[in-house]
This record gives sequence, structure tokens and C-alpha cells, in this order.
Amino acid sequence: MVNIIQVFHSYSGKDCKLKKKDLKELINSQMSSFVKVSRIILYFQNVTRLLSCGVLSRGSLRMSA
Repeated sequence: MVNIIQVFHSYSGKDCKLKKKDLKELINSQMSSFVKVSRIILYFQNVTRLLSCGVLSRGSLRMSA
């Protein structure tokens, strides 16, 4: 918990307020692996939902390398 607070303070400055730019920088630099995993999970949830609704067919999915 202490580490989280220290990271927040390092990005928020003396006034302890995060600007949108600072929050984006914090997320991209400190939480990039978490964000990547979250996006992958969200992608697969959306694909699963579209498949179950019949919007996509299994034959239309292509995996790229």
C-alpha cells in the first residue's frame, strides 16, 4: 500500500492532484502489463458475446501472428 501511495505522489506533485496527462503516464508506465492483460480479456469477452449472439461465426475468426 505504501508503494502505491509513493507512486501516486511521484506523479501528482506537491498539490496531490493528478491531471489527465499525469494519470495516463502513470497507467502506461506503472500498469502497462495489467492494461495489456485487461485489453486481451475484454477482447475475448467481446468475441465470445458476438459469437453467442450470432453476429460472428467461428469460421470468420482469424488469428494473426
